[in-house]
Amino acid sequence: MKLLVDSETGEVTENIASWRTEKQQEAWQNIKDYKKKQEEKEYAKMMGIKGMNPEYKEFGPFLFLVFSKVEELFPNLNNKSISMLIMLSSFLDYNNNLIKTSGQPMLRKDLARILDTSESSVSRFVNALKSEKILVVNNDGTMKINDERIYRGHIKTNLNRTSYTTTRIYINSCRELYYSCDKKNRSKLSYVYRLLPWINLEHNVLCWNPDEEDLEKLELMSIGDYAEEIGFGRENSTKLSKELFSFKLYNKPVILLVYSGDIKKASVLINPSLLYSGSNVGGMRVFFNAQADKEEEKKKINY
Repeated sequence: MKLLVDSETGEVTENIASWRTEKQQEAWQNIKDYKKKQEEKEYAKMMGIKGMNPEYKEFGPFLFLVFSKVEELFPNLNNKSISMLIMLSSFLDYNNNLIKTSGQPMLRKDLARILDTSESSVSRFVNALKSEKILVVNNDGTMKINDERIYRGHIKTNLNRTSYTTTRIYINSCRELYYSCDKKNRSKLSYVYRLLPWINLEHNVLCWNPDEEDLEKLELMSIGDYAEEIGFGRENSTKLSKELFSFKLYNKPVILLVYSGDIKKASVLINPSLLYSGSNVGGMRVFFNAQADKEEEKKKINY
């Protein structure tokens, strides 16, 4: 229903038909485009950057996570701290300072509210991060995260690519996943992020050779393999699978099994809307969503 309000009398008329000529439609679209550009400029100004990355425009802001190819992700942090750290890092600016969505500095006292947890949990979390030299809390309460492991901005050129690599974690997706997850299950989100050392950089599947670009040469890894690698125990792989496959992101699974004819050769595919290292994020998202839709249709048929 359209409403027409007379600016002089205040009279309201309901059910007004609305249409635009071609020129009016073009002008309306130009106004929308202009507003969007202005919003991007304002965000860039707030974050201290000169321009917008094309990938940012299409898929939203992201941060870089640096991790070892031969070690577990943050081996000295517990599951809850890993999940909270990734979430907290989504509030980094381009100088690695923690800021609120308003652009104002985030203070130590803000953490319980932002992380949606108790003050006692925050205290343990902060102490663990400070012990690992990941988090710095200044005297005025402002905070900064060590950019050797997590940062915003351009890919570091001085990184030892033999031992380390990076992935993009998409900020909006990271927050959506965290806040939409039951509080009691948030620590289990770490099982998703701990997959990283074994996720293929280009194809986003779990494998033993994550640097391999040739799809036919991938040495696929099972959930059982992963469970054994992180000390969860192969005998508990069914439980771990249940946890991983239960997570949803924008009504799509975070983890998906993709079969290629042979049920023994299922690929464990990670949703690229959450994290991705390669050069074809758009194509990977189309592929993942198509596979997810196929699995959903199978469930409906079987039901």
